[in-house]
Amino acid sequence: MLKGFPPIEDHTSRILILGTGPSVRSLQKQQYYGHERNSFWPIMADVLGGSIETYEQKWYLLLSHDIALWDVLSGFERQGSSDAAYTEAIPNDLKSFLEEHPQVDRVLFNGQKARMLYHTLVAYEP
Repeated sequence: MLKGFPPIEDHTSRILILGTGPSVRSLQKQQYYGHERNSFWPIMADVLGGSIETYEQKWYLLLSHDIALWDVLSGFERQGSSDAAYTEAIPNDLKSFLEEHPQVDRVLFNGQKARMLYHTLVAYEP
């Protein structure tokens, strides 16, 4: 079973962005959105303004704008990196995360699969 990453977060995070689970390349690099062709970090840099040359700068970009990043899934089986290829899915404890971070007032999904998995596996409304 493949395992996801811990959240990027701190006590000031007000927005939580949820993906599904890390891609094969992200797991190899041990970085969120680690594939060179993934648009997540360039889009965030364009929207928020900031440098994303290093992974540490990517973390800082999110945290300095009160944004947390995590995945719906903590463990999963999947063929390749496609969101359509999940054969087993275990959710992160998002209920506890949101209870421990009451200042989070927006949860955004990085894609329809993340949204569907959240509503199917977690179904928590703070």
